[in-house]
Formats: sequence, C-alpha cells, structure tokens
Amino acid sequence: MTGRAFSVFLLAAMLAGCGARMSQIDTVRRLLPDGTDPRLAEYAWTLEFNGAAYVIYPIEADGRRVLFANGNGLRLTWDGVSLIVLEGVPGAFGRYESGIEPDGRERWYAQAGLTVERAVCSPQRQWRLTQDRFGWRQECVSAAGSKSLLSHHLVEFDGNGNIRLVEASIRPGASTFKLSRQR
Repeated sequence: MTGRAFSVFLLAAMLAGCGARMSQIDTVRRLLPDGTDPRLAEYAWTLEFNGAAYVIYPIEADGRRVLFANGNGLRLTWDGVSLIVLEGVPGAFGRYESGIEPDGRERWYAQAGLTVERAVCSPQRQWRLTQDRFGWRQECVSAAGSKSLLSHHLVEFDGNGNIRLVEASIRPGASTFKLSRQR
C-alpha cells in the first residue's frame, strides 16, 4: 500500500468513527497543498463563515474530538458538540475558541481582541425532517444591555447516521459557521 493510499485509508477510518487516536498530520499535509488529489475528494469538508469558504480535511481524531485542517494553516477543532478552536484564518480574524459548560446550560465564545461572551442555553433537543435529515439543536440567548442576542448550535445527520452539517453561531447576535460534507 502506498503512503498516499495508507493516508486515505486512515482518513476513512477516522470518518467511520474509529475511537483510536490517529495523528497523520505530516502525511496528510503532503497530500493537501493544492487539494487536487481525487482520492481526497470524498473526505473534504467545507467551512463557511463571513462570506468565505475553505476546504478542510479531518486529519486527527481522539475520541469525539476531530481536528480539521488544510494546507494553508487553517485549523478547526470540533469536540462532538461545539466548534471549539479555529485558527489560521486568513486576515485579522485571530484565534477563536468556544465551548459549553459541563451542565450544558451555558456557552462561551472567545475571539482574539474581543471580550468573552456568555449565553444561557436551552437543553439540546432532537429534530427530524426526513429519514435522512435529523439531528439536534440548541438555542442560546445573551443579554447585551437592553437587547437579547441569540445564538444557535445544530448538528445534522444523514440516513446512515453520518454527520452532514455542523452549524454554530460565532457569538450571540453574529453570523454562523457552517461545516459540511462536500459530497
């Protein structure tokens, strides 16, 4: 098995839910520079926010935590519930972090140069539109003076139980991140 074929195999194992820790960052980075390797197309995800879209690939999994990256230094970490770290975005976006408190009732949002914001959240609730579109969502609200700012978090699955879309507010009252499978 060639090095590239082995790397593609490892990526497939991660996406299939393998719980073992796998770190093939250097190998995957060699495959990513121009994103033209057709064997990688089925593993590609798109990260969209603030009017831009970036192709990223899962390169490391540790339990429910998955690290996505591209060959240009963009790195996104998802913990199975939240997009918890985003760094390496071109421009002045800076490092972004978010998370949810252990009781699940409060989320926090931190971005370089901005104050940390907190929001009180409803419990996660399940939803289903069709046999192949279901998941969970959570709404949150943050008080900003006399205004209430809303945020939401959503995970959508396909009919096979694979994640199709992760959507999360960047912070209360702001736009959203959308992380979706390309295929």
